[in-house]
Amino acid sequence: MVEQRRGDGVMEPKPVRMHREGWWVVVVLFAVLGTPVSIAGAAVTLPRIGATLGSDAVGLQGVVNAFNFAFALATLGCGRLADRVGRRSVFLGGVLLVVVANLAAAAAVSLLMLDLARVVAGAGCAAVFVGATSLMSSGLRGAARARAFTALGVVLGCGLAFGPALCGLLVSLGGWRAVFVAIAVVSAASGLAGIVSRIPVGTPPETRVGGLAIVLGNRRFLGFALIPVAGAFGYVTLLTYLPVALSAIKGVPAGQAGMLMLPMTVSTVLAPLMAARLTRLFGGPARLMLIATALMAAGSVLLLLAFRPAAPAGLLVPGMLLLGCGFGLPMGMVDREAIGSVADDHSGTAAGVMNFLRLGSEAIVIAAFGAGISHVVAVVLRDGALAAQVAAGQYLRPGTYAGAFALLGSASTLCTIVALLVSWWLLRTPHPCRARYSTNDRAKQPEPNADAISGSAAAQRPARRADNTPQRAEAMRDAGHFFPRRISSIRTTASTGVGRLRQHGIPGPRRGIAIRLGKS
Repeated sequence: MVEQRRGDGVMEPKPVRMHREGWWVVVVLFAVLGTPVSIAGAAVTLPRIGATLGSDAVGLQGVVNAFNFAFALATLGCGRLADRVGRRSVFLGGVLLVVVANLAAAAAVSLLMLDLARVVAGAGCAAVFVGATSLMSSGLRGAARARAFTALGVVLGCGLAFGPALCGLLVSLGGWRAVFVAIAVVSAASGLAGIVSRIPVGTPPETRVGGLAIVLGNRRFLGFALIPVAGAFGYVTLLTYLPVALSAIKGVPAGQAGMLMLPMTVSTVLAPLMAARLTRLFGGPARLMLIATALMAAGSVLLLLAFRPAAPAGLLVPGMLLLGCGFGLPMGMVDREAIGSVADDHSGTAAGVMNFLRLGSEAIVIAAFGAGISHVVAVVLRDGALAAQVAAGQYLRPGTYAGAFALLGSASTLCTIVALLVSWWLLRTPHPCRARYSTNDRAKQPEPNADAISGSAAAQRPARRADNTPQRAEAMRDAGHFFPRRISSIRTTASTGVGRLRQHGIPGPRRGIAIRLGKS
């Protein structure tokens, strides 16, 4: 972190300019791209893997589940490690793990070896993701930081939306091993570029103090962290089981199911690009994310209402659009606001907790949703063999699967609404204005000099101007003071003028005076 000296002699962080420091951000985002591709595209390789290494159901599901659970569990440890040994070290170490694990997966001769390689790959991707988000949160400021996290949201959306299609193309061209080789090559290239680029090292390890309890005690952080949990219930479950539901309820082949889901996936990719403008329109990132989560819940309701065997497939489009926009708008932004709500000393821990809640909730909800559908179908049909075929997506009992899908989808939507209400309750309480310095930097600031306090008005002006910094205004807006920019500037100008009058012995206007706002 680069520092600069203010007019009163206090050292403060200097914002990093994107046009000079943008190279390392591109490298970090390039490395992060492998994570959503590994999550969303692994399922495409399962049929070819089963034909090569055996069709054991537990072993094949381990290719997907081992990665997801390892990723979710490793994020907490990676976050604590990033705060102790450095975010750059954790990021590059994660890249190395991803390369080694994917090369081992490509050379696997058994399902056990492949599953173990996927566990290591999940831990490596956790280190990459935690290191990347904490690096961008502590190494960038202002508009550069907002652009970087917007790009992160686009990268995640593209990986989730187009990862299955890309992996399917690689499988058709070079077999299932080509998928893991491609991820290893991309990760190796980003790692080499990260070594030669100017990735910021971060705060020295000796300045960091304790962390998990402080992060979990931050109400604002928890409020933002619940937004991805709501997305796991409202979007990720439907995205995972929608192809199966289209096949079991409407008889849509697997190839056409991907085309029907384009409104849902494409809107997820495009929505983060509109987040910055909509943030200004709705008065702050917290409001926009709460509104987006409400849109996602509404889209879930519309989609479930249209998912009847006799209903035309076109009725699914409005619900898909709302789901995609509601899930895509907070992507990237929620990481920026959640990690930015804690001190820089604990940004690694905050990133670890954030991704633990995100991936942990997704893994649990996906497993529970699939088990719930299988149980409901088995109870209704009372035939184990037929129930297994229907639950797998075969077009045999569309009404039965539609009822089970509606029941589990309604429960998932209800959980989305509950997470939304809890997040709103946590974010509605104004949090103290967060300064973009670490807690140790605050402790190092000297006490004000008595001569400066008792001096002339000219000696006092730098301190007053330093307090009215853009960082403080941004912090007040993010902390719940959602006032329009124009009115806030007028109020600031009026209060500054009154203060200058009183410095010269002229009494200012009394409280309650009406200020007429005209057009400019």
